Amino acid sequence: MDFITFISLFILLIPLVLFIIFKPVMEDKKVRNNVMNSDPLTQHYCFVLNCNQLEAIEQLTIHNIEDTLEYTFDADCLTIVFSHLGASIEHQLFFYVVENKTYLKVSRVKFMHSRSNIPLMINRFFIEKIGAVPVDYSYFVSSICTPRS
Repeated sequence: MDFITFISLFILLIPLVLFIIFKPVMEDKKVRNNVMNSDPLTQHYCFVLNCNQLEAIEQLTIHNIEDTLEYTFDADCLTIVFSHLGASIEHQLFFYVVENKTYLKVSRVKFMHSRSNIPLMINRFFIEKIGAVPVDYSYFVSSICTPRS
């Protein structure tokens, strides 16, 4: 392979690689309607629900073929483990009721670097699965999940 062929292949592959890398990021941004509902390390996600806690738990216990992530859910401990392409990440669910609205905070159980796109699929999962609506993270932390709650 000569140098010009190598350069041509390199130039052609760069857009493909960038598309593969940034496609999940762009899809996540679109699904959450540009609302930044997580902390910078994507360890916590915040939502307001169109249902109450019991209804959300009930919906999470029912697995569908259309679920965007494989998961196991423990309704007693309120933990959910997402699995995708050999990686898995455990999260704890916290529910808050404020002014007759039910809010959900999904928090990674322990910090770990994951070489998977699970963090970019969590928003879509909760939006599609239980009708969750992303809530601005800074608003949630300052108004909903205060130290006294």
